[in-house]
Amino acid sequence: LGPCSLVQGAVARYFTDAQVAGSEAQRCAESHIADACSTLAKRAAAASRHATEAGTAGGGAPLFEPPAPPAGAMYLWLRLAPGTCRSLKIGKDDDAVDDEVAFVSEVLRECAVVMLPGSCFSAPGHVRISTVASEDALSEAFHRIELWCASLRGDAPMDAA
Repeated sequence: LGPCSLVQGAVARYFTDAQVAGSEAQRCAESHIADACSTLAKRAAAASRHATEAGTAGGGAPLFEPPAPPAGAMYLWLRLAPGTCRSLKIGKDDDAVDDEVAFVSEVLRECAVVMLPGSCFSAPGHVRISTVASEDALSEAFHRIELWCASLRGDAPMDAA
């Protein structure tokens, strides 16, 4: 018995505790990642449903083409349906293609919903919306967009929210 055996005992105990802690951290991380992926998939599915229906209340035309579900991303790419900006009187009248920059600017200004224009990512004609918000927040965002579209068509006042 001497100082070496005390140190050896302490070192062995330290590494055992560190291994147990590391193993538990990895187990928790794997569980957390699985839960996060499941939650994000549910939110993406909800956003896809809402995007497919956006603009169609009251017989309006859809705002977006049917979206492809994200494959691991935390956002949804939406392609503006042909004529969306023209039908909502957004952007320049002489634009041959829909102006997603004007669209997202109007959505931000009128609905307080943030989308990014696809041209920021070399994808003109598309918009990108995050799916990290709660399902309730995503539903509310698309509800605001729907009310805005209805107000532009004269179906309902914008302050009906």
